[in-house]
Amino acid sequence: MFKKGILPGLLGIGLLMVASLQGQSDEQMEVVRKIRENREPTFGTWVYLKDPAITEMLADAGLDWMIIDMEHGNLNEDLVQSLVVPLKGTKCVPLVRIPELDRGIINKLLDTGVQGILVPFVYSKEDAQKAVRYAKYPPQGDRGIGYARAQGWGQKVQSYLGKANDAVLIGLIIETKEALDQIDEILEVPGIDFILPGTYDLSGALGVIGQFDHPLVLKAKEKIEKACKRKNIALASWAMGKEGIEKAIKEGSNFVALAGDVDWIGQGVGNLLKAAQEVTSH
Repeated sequence: MFKKGILPGLLGIGLLMVASLQGQSDEQMEVVRKIRENREPTFGTWVYLKDPAITEMLADAGLDWMIIDMEHGNLNEDLVQSLVVPLKGTKCVPLVRIPELDRGIINKLLDTGVQGILVPFVYSKEDAQKAVRYAKYPPQGDRGIGYARAQGWGQKVQSYLGKANDAVLIGLIIETKEALDQIDEILEVPGIDFILPGTYDLSGALGVIGQFDHPLVLKAKEKIEKACKRKNIALASWAMGKEGIEKAIKEGSNFVALAGDVDWIGQGVGNLLKAAQEVTSH
């Protein structure tokens, strides 16, 4: 039996622990500020696999952020929540590439504790405005308010509401000809934090699918890069190796993806196996 006054005290401590363990850490908020204010390079990765041990290892390695990919593959909201839980207490900011611009999906993901969204197949300024509106609470938007992991399961709704809009990052993938033609108008939308040129789909939209070095694709990328620089919006990119990182930073990117979890595994295994074969071939 607990003595009088001890149980309420323990319950109070428990609620404080819930409040402190959920939500964004100071280190995560510092990463958000670096991205939003475009001050210095940040480095992250993409996540396609569904094992939380992978996100735990990647976060512990010191990455600034990770983008969990729901557009391709078989990840759903439940799996996303399991992937972001291990990031609690780290500096790694969890973001999700959503499958489509949908209010319900965005609301559910942010309620899991995700700190931002990356929107594919943007076509217009109106799409950008919808992304901001769906992801931000009033007065910046009209995101629905409810109880979930992000709000400490109802134990810290007010404190979460006070910082959620500042904590949430919104990125857009420019991968349609329509978005490319309206890039300046799209970047004028308040609340857009970073832009990723979607070279795969953009090459298809320009009629040269898969030809990343084609003049049309290179010209489109340059147009996006220059627009981001004019508007002081963070530019995202992929980089495979030191030369790729140097190139990305030279082009103005401060949001650099160092490949993805499948690349870390596949290339790591491939490199070690090649070394083993070289040793045994002599």
